[in-house]
Amino acid sequence: VVAVAVFGARALWTRLPGGGRPLATRVAATVALCACTVGLSAATFTRTAEYADEQTLWQTVLDRWPSARAHRNMATALKRAGRDADALPHLRAATVDHPEARFALGYELVEQGHLAEAVGELEQYLRDYPMSTEAVTAHTLAAGALVRLERVGAAVGHLARATALAPADGQAWLSYGTALAELGRLPEAEGALRRAVALQPGSAGPSMMLGLVLEGQGRLRDAAASLERAVVIDPTDAEARAHLGRVRAALPSR
Repeated sequence: VVAVAVFGARALWTRLPGGGRPLATRVAATVALCACTVGLSAATFTRTAEYADEQTLWQTVLDRWPSARAHRNMATALKRAGRDADALPHLRAATVDHPEARFALGYELVEQGHLAEAVGELEQYLRDYPMSTEAVTAHTLAAGALVRLERVGAAVGHLARATALAPADGQAWLSYGTALAELGRLPEAEGALRRAVALQPGSAGPSMMLGLVLEGQGRLRDAAASLERAVVIDPTDAEARAHLGRVRAALPSR
């Protein structure tokens, strides 16, 4: 912009006739050129200062043209700067005109330990967008928050929905089976965990959890076999090895 203005002022200068004009005319043109350059340079400096960092940029946008998008971008900038708590008001503001932002808000609330509010936001998001691409993650996040709130029964409902939406998601089946086991619903937990084992054959977690559920049903030999599989998959898993040792010790001698 400054370059264009300078070029225009110079063009004005070159059009001024040299002989028939008083010196004052040329001085006036020179002053106009300098003033134009200085003024636009100052404006450019101000704009550069405003946008010196991401937070300043989005704060300027919010001051002049507030919008849900600007609030979301400001929240992202604050997160990048490590100001997680300061991001929350902007995420809340974004949901007013952009209800899809409830997912990001719920995620951040879980991260910061505001579990009850997180569940409320995620459940509202799921009511509004039950088939969204983020629905499985939203169900899983809500379930995790509910478990931490010791509301395992409510968590099971979310995990059941997650497995229905993503039947090939082994982690969802593992979480579902674990929650069912926590409620003492061991036969249902076994079915879910067998799905997890089939979908995650290279992971020790599902086999270990299945072994514990089988142990809980008194099926010690089946439990030992499942725990042995977990130890083979991950020989460094001290927890699986400890469970296996306990189950083997409880096996009746032949």
